[in-house]
Amino acid sequence: MYNRRGQRVGTVYLGRMPEPGQTTLSEQLTALVLGVLDRWQGALPRLAYVTDMGSHPTTYFRQVLSPLCHPRTGVRLQWQRIADYYHAASYVGKLSEGVVR
Repeated sequence: MYNRRGQRVGTVYLGRMPEPGQTTLSEQLTALVLGVLDRWQGALPRLAYVTDMGSHPTTYFRQVLSPLCHPRTGVRLQWQRIADYYHAASYVGKLSEGVVR
C-alpha cells in the first residue's frame, strides 16, 4: 500500500502452492481487501489490481473485484487494472518478434 504521496505504508505477501483455479489464494485476497476496507478511516484509497494479466488474475478481476462492494457502505468499488511492467514489457517483446518475422 502507498499513501497519496507515493510512500509505501505497508506490504502484504500472499502465496500458495499451485492449486486449480487459485481458489484459496483468491479467497485470502478477497478477505484481506474487505478486512482492510472495513477498518479504513478517511477517504477511500485508490484501488489498483496489478498482475501479470494471466487467465486466473483476469478471471478473479472480472468475477470478484469488478462487482465488489465496500463492506460498510455497500457502494461498488472502482478498481484500476494494471499490467506489471515486467510482464507488459515481455508481451511487447514477444509481439515485436512476431511482427518482424
